[in-house]
Amino acid sequence: MSENNIQFGKIKRGQKRKLDEDEIMDISDGSSTDEIENLNNNSTITASSNDRKYFQNHKKIKQAIFSSQIEHERILNSVQQAQQKQEQQKREEEEERKLKPKIESILHSLEKDQIIDILSNLLDKNPKLNQDILSLIPRPTLKSVTNQLQAVEKKLNNSFPYTKWGADRSDYSFNRVKPNLMELLDLTINYLKYFTNTENYGEELEREYPVVSMGYLEYATQLALRLPVWNQNYHNEITRELLLKKIGEAWEQVINEIGQRVQNGKVYSSSLVGEWIKSLIKYSNELNGKYGFAESVKLFKEKLGWLIGLYPVTGETSLMNSSQYLSLSFPSHPLNYSNVTGLIGFRT
Repeated sequence: MSENNIQFGKIKRGQKRKLDEDEIMDISDGSSTDEIENLNNNSTITASSNDRKYFQNHKKIKQAIFSSQIEHERILNSVQQAQQKQEQQKREEEEERKLKPKIESILHSLEKDQIIDILSNLLDKNPKLNQDILSLIPRPTLKSVTNQLQAVEKKLNNSFPYTKWGADRSDYSFNRVKPNLMELLDLTINYLKYFTNTENYGEELEREYPVVSMGYLEYATQLALRLPVWNQNYHNEITRELLLKKIGEAWEQVINEIGQRVQNGKVYSSSLVGEWIKSLIKYSNELNGKYGFAESVKLFKEKLGWLIGLYPVTGETSLMNSSQYLSLSFPSHPLNYSNVTGLIGFRT
C-alpha cells in the first residue's frame, strides 16, 4: 500500500481535523480529484458537528447562568422590600408613640376601680396572663393588708346613716352599707385563706409561719368583733357570724399545723405560745365559746399547752374569767410581732 493510501485511510477512520494544503498536495499526487473532494467534505462535516455541540453546551450554560442571576435578583428584591416594609413600620410606630401619651402616665391618671376593671377584662381575654401578673404583684405583708382592711372598715363606718339616737341598724341601713360591708368581708376572708395556708410560705419565709398567721388571726378576730350587730338576725348570719365561723375554723387549722411541727421537732418559745393562748381565751370568752372558739381553746391545750404548763382538765369548760387568763404569766422573749416582716401596728 502506498504512503498516500495510508494517510487517506487514517483520515477516513475519523481523524477530526482539516487537512492543510501541504497534506492535500501530498495526497493529490497519488489520488483522484473525487477522492480529495470527498475527504474535504468529511472533514468539514466533522468540524460543523463539533461546533454545534459546543454552541449547544455554551447556550445551556448561558441559560443556567441567566436563570441563576434572575433568581438572585428576585431574592435580593424580596429582601429589600421586606427591609423597606420593616423600616416603614418602625417609622409608623414611632409616629404613633409620639402622638400617644405613655401608658404609665395614663395608668397614674386612672382610679383604682378603673385599673381593676382593665386588668379583669385583660385576664378574661387572656387567661394565660394570670400567672404572669401574679408573679409581678408584690407579696402581701401583714402590715399592707391590715392597712387596706382599716381603710375599707373606715369607708364602711362612714357610710352608715346616723340618727339622733345613734347608728342605725335597720334594714334600710344594712342595704345602704351592704356594698362596703361585703367588700370588707370578702377581703378579710380571702386574706384569711392566704395567711393561714402553709403553701404560701416558701423556704425564705419559713420563720414567718406561724407568727404571721397568728398575727392575722388576732387582727381578723378583732375586726369581726367590731362589725355591727343588726336588728335582723338574717343580716347577722350572712355577715358577722359567717366571718366568725371562718375565723374559728382558721384558728383550729393553724393550731393543728403548729402542733404537728412541734411533734416534728420545731421549737417555739413559751412567751410566744403564752401570748397566743391568752389572746385565744380572751376572744373565746367574749364570744361565749361560740363559732368554734371553745373547740380551738381545747385543741390548743391538747397540742401546745404542755409547752407552758397548761394542760386540759377533764370536764372543764373552755371559758376562763378575766382574772384567770390575765394571771397567766410567761417569761419574756425577744421574738415579738413587731420583729417579723409586715407585723407592725396591727394591734388595736
